[in-house]
Amino acid sequence: MLADWAHLIVPDRLHPPFASETVTEGADYARSGRVHGVSWNPRTIVAEAQCADSAEVIRQTSVRFRAVGDLWRISGTRCTCPQRRFCVHGAAVALSLRTLVDDGAVPAPAGWETELAALVTDDDDSVSDTEATPALFARVLSDPRAAGGASVSVRPTLVWSDGREAADLSWSTLLSMDPEEIRAGADATRLHALRDLARVVVDDGGDARSWTSLSRTSESFWEAFATVVSAQVRLLPDGDGPAVHTAGVATLTVSVVGVDSPDDGPADVTVRTELLVDGSPVAPGAGALLGTPTPAAVQVYDGTRVVIATLSPRPAPALAAMFAADKVVRVPGADVPRFVAETLPRITARVPTRYDNTEFGPPEVTGPVPVLALHLESEPYRVDWRMRYRVNDSPVDFHPDHPVTGAIRDEVAEENAWERAKKTAVEVIAIASGWPVRMIALAQQRMRAGDPAGQHDAQLLRTARNPAHAASLVDPRLLRGPVALTEVEAARLVVEMLPELRESADVEIEVVGDLPDFRYAATDPGIRFTHDGTTTAVRPADAPDADWHDLDVVLDVDGHAVAVADVIGQLAKGATHMLTPARTYFRIDTPEVQKLAALLEEAETLGDVTATSTTVGRYADAGLWAELFELGVVDAQIRRWRDNVVALAAPPAPVAVPEQLTVDLRPYQRTGLDWLAMLWDNQIGGILADDMGLGKTIQTLALIARARGDGSASAPFLVVAPTSVVSNWVSECARVTPDLTSVAITSTEAAGRAALVDRIAGADVVVTSYALFRIDFAAYADQHWAGLILDEAQFVKNHNAKVHQCARRLDVAFTLAITGTPLENSLMELWALTAIVAPGLLGSAKYFYEQYRKPVESGTDPNRLHALRRRIRPFLLRRTKSEVVDDLPEKQEQVVRLRLAPTHRRRYDVRLARERQQVLGLLGEWERHRFAIFRSLTTMRQLSLHAGLVDPAADGVPSAKIDHLVRRLPELVAEGHSALVFSQFTGFLALLRDRLDAEDIGYGYLDGSMSSRRRDAEVARLRSGETRVFLISLKAGGFGLNLTEADYCFICDPWWNPATEAQAVDRTHRIGQRRAVTVYRLVSADTVEEKVIALQERKQELFDAVLHGAERFDEAVSPDDVRALLSD
Repeated sequence: MLADWAHLIVPDRLHPPFASETVTEGADYARSGRVHGVSWNPRTIVAEAQCADSAEVIRQTSVRFRAVGDLWRISGTRCTCPQRRFCVHGAAVALSLRTLVDDGAVPAPAGWETELAALVTDDDDSVSDTEATPALFARVLSDPRAAGGASVSVRPTLVWSDGREAADLSWSTLLSMDPEEIRAGADATRLHALRDLARVVVDDGGDARSWTSLSRTSESFWEAFATVVSAQVRLLPDGDGPAVHTAGVATLTVSVVGVDSPDDGPADVTVRTELLVDGSPVAPGAGALLGTPTPAAVQVYDGTRVVIATLSPRPAPALAAMFAADKVVRVPGADVPRFVAETLPRITARVPTRYDNTEFGPPEVTGPVPVLALHLESEPYRVDWRMRYRVNDSPVDFHPDHPVTGAIRDEVAEENAWERAKKTAVEVIAIASGWPVRMIALAQQRMRAGDPAGQHDAQLLRTARNPAHAASLVDPRLLRGPVALTEVEAARLVVEMLPELRESADVEIEVVGDLPDFRYAATDPGIRFTHDGTTTAVRPADAPDADWHDLDVVLDVDGHAVAVADVIGQLAKGATHMLTPARTYFRIDTPEVQKLAALLEEAETLGDVTATSTTVGRYADAGLWAELFELGVVDAQIRRWRDNVVALAAPPAPVAVPEQLTVDLRPYQRTGLDWLAMLWDNQIGGILADDMGLGKTIQTLALIARARGDGSASAPFLVVAPTSVVSNWVSECARVTPDLTSVAITSTEAAGRAALVDRIAGADVVVTSYALFRIDFAAYADQHWAGLILDEAQFVKNHNAKVHQCARRLDVAFTLAITGTPLENSLMELWALTAIVAPGLLGSAKYFYEQYRKPVESGTDPNRLHALRRRIRPFLLRRTKSEVVDDLPEKQEQVVRLRLAPTHRRRYDVRLARERQQVLGLLGEWERHRFAIFRSLTTMRQLSLHAGLVDPAADGVPSAKIDHLVRRLPELVAEGHSALVFSQFTGFLALLRDRLDAEDIGYGYLDGSMSSRRRDAEVARLRSGETRVFLISLKAGGFGLNLTEADYCFICDPWWNPATEAQAVDRTHRIGQRRAVTVYRLVSADTVEEKVIALQERKQELFDAVLHGAERFDEAVSPDDVRALLSD
């Protein structure tokens, strides 16, 4: 028994066959508890266990012994690891056998079991059955001292017809005699058989001149001897010795006999060998085995004669040794059931067996039936399969991977049984989320071990939709392996599957240990939103506490609260169920829970929540949170905020147009008023980003009139606008809302004759410029304002500028930004506006850069673009003219490519080569040399317009653009059209003015250096028709002008930013325009200007992606852009 010798399994005796370093590592594995489920099968002398490797992968390992006891020896190991044989896991399992004895898992030793072990152990040296015909030849010498009472030896002789014998004939003499001489007196057939036997004796190394002992003869001897017997060669006794006879067949069997127990207990069983000759038993001690190394015959001596018989089948060495020792093995009565169930069927399969009474007849074997063993008493939870037979109603189990051998196993029946159990195996695997990963790992191990199919199987398994699908992709034999389960998966197996499995006729269930008290939730989980006063989430520094709400979102499962963060984590892992600490499990793949998880995940993407807190800002995504609140119950503490969120998410309710408005609002303007009223009523800021020319000023004045009229605004509104637009606000206020008192602040307090508070007394609307707002910020901050209106809000798009900081610092409940271009070059411009109107909407500048700008502008994460659009949607309203104005005339845009004059071309190419070399050398340190790089690019843009802009000495060099304008403008004027000519460079406009003066072409002129009075005068000349040509610097004409009298626009030099050009063009293409507008963009061919046009297109994509839902985007100007601008 294992208990007798397990203590002898020590590391020193494992080497060899294990490598020394393998033994050392295996001992560490055994000591550290990596070996689990050790079992010992005394029938097969095989140990099995599971061993966790260094990566925590479970390896199925078995160790097979060739010998047991003091001289134990290992014949081989099997393991699922890549090494497979004599690996560290095998060494660990061998060394762990001692724990079975220490834990009492191995029963007390039984001598009979050890003594019979050799009979039931397969031995590679055993011989196959060979049928032989018994025969004896020649003479016999009796020897009572020998086994069986006689020593039988043979030698040849010749008996003549007169009875004479060749007394001194030897084997060698027989072979050397002249055949003709022998044939004269002998039968040729017998002589031939006899000479063949002689050759065998000589070839086997026997003494060719003396007697040959039958006990030391070979297999070949007995084959030749059978021929001699069949040839009827006579057997002659040696003198007066016993007669020698041959018999048919001898059989060496095992006799099983029941005997009374010496202690009146259950009957014992004795097991001994028994020799049968032609079916009759031979008395103990009367027979002897003949032949070496494997007995091939027997002799039986009864004191008067010797009988020789060949053995069939040839006995295995263990059986022959047991017979030679005349060993009798006694099985105690208490062990008889185990002997009958386990050992006796194996003896019967290998050895002819006789039963001396009916009590111990051949065992009754039933089965096979697959057994599903559940190991669910503690973690790790698992199930495994066995194939079970019953011998005399006692179970005998076999591992699924063991070859089908032995007496009681039936390969066909087992395959049929597995096929019937396949459905159950797949059902178990279907709930085991980790099973596909384990199968992929096994396939990869096979691949590393050289199996080319391993890689294919791994790739195929990666396509599996779920564990059940994975089960359909693998070899069905793999379904019989162990299956690891999580605790919630074990719960599902016990509650959902076990009752039905217990009733199945195709599978037996065996529960190891006590089953946990799992149960399924009585009701579906409910979703609950409540106030959490313990949160420590970080909030934007400039966002007041009143703008934030600390929420706790939980699932209520039979009265137990489950954190929604845990649910989302499990859903992300593909789980379908969860388990509470009370061992109640519930589904998490319901539509309600999945929608909750999806919405919270989107809320985290938007920045409303984090992985560790659910602190929601005032400017959280209203639509998303409204959907969330629909899913569950809301506690009283947050019900009011919930109601506000739901209201914000709904479409704005129509409001009445203020009666004091003197103009009729278009339908889209009424919608705009509804949206502005919704923001005002909820005291939430926003961005009115309608296309230029759609009446953003009128919509804003309508809001102010409503707020002042219904008394919700007790203080004046502060409007901050570019200097050139201040007077326009005052005039529009007087025209559209004459009941409102407007005041323009056009000087600082220091320069004025009164304090700000006195100057704005009684005003409903106060209008000032960005410059004055910045200079006198302290004075403005001292006043109480109903709201802050930032017109042309791109003026505060630089979040590092002082004017931006002033706007953010002004203590006002409502802020509205008005701009047709909420972003021009970078997404940070959009962040700068939202940081003023809705603090915290897009987080801090650093947060916005990492979470939105970088992934959106680089294009690495398009999902962030979707999140950004959803985030700003309730707070930004933008409509284009094409969307809302049906009666706006068509606008046609055309790029006119003009070739430089030869002299101009040569100057351009020479300067380009120089600037290119300089700029490309600076691009390595982009931030450091940004100013120098853009200065070089500006030089090339100016040179594309006119050589005189770069070198005053080149004023006389022809300019293709001026020539084109001088030719086209008179034609347009003659046809009754008016034209606006835009350029960023006032120097170019000066050169153009000189040429127009020389050609006697009248024109008006406007740039940023002009006073408001001169500016208004120039605009009046155009409106009155006094002049039909208006030269405007691009920056000065980009806002605050309504020039619908013109219907042609010339953009003389393309600017980096398409929004700036669009603003300029929309001075004429706006509401009030009655004629089609034509826009010409003059581009010098084969110059940097053509590359600027391409850059404009990419910048427009960024604008459209954020505001109009397009999916392409790019950043402002990058080093790669500069390289492209200066490329050939």
